Amino acid sequence: MRPKTTYILTDAFARAAEAPTPPRPDIRYFDKKEVGFCLRVHATGRRTWCVVGPSAKTNQPSLATLAHIDNLYAADARNQAKHWKRKAERGQSLAQERAANRELRKVSVSATITVAKLAKEFVQNRRDIGCRPGTVYQ
Repeated sequence: MRPKTTYILTDAFARAAEAPTPPRPDIRYFDKKEVGFCLRVHATGRRTWCVVGPSAKTNQPSLATLAHIDNLYAADARNQAKHWKRKAERGQSLAQERAANRELRKVSVSATITVAKLAKEFVQNRRDIGCRPGTVYQ
């Protein structure tokens, strides 16, 4: 395994980092401040913040993508990397956490109240309290 060169990862560095040339699929630029935190630049130009930490099952290094560089500042991504590494040290799986978050988002989307639902409920309540038909929609 070749030695890792480390950099101070910033938003400006992330935008300016060189993409690999084919056939190499990606380059990982590791952070000097936070061990395991890296910028992954794909040959296509896609740039993501990642964290490398032990897998909860195998204790082997695993790579987890935190976010695209346009969606998260470098400092915030570094803090998330610290958070994920602490969880991994306690035996919690990043994959399990992400699956749980996905389920929460599904529930919150299905429980969303729309204007149409509110309007229908309003009209029904007006009818239930005995409003005349002409005043139900006012």
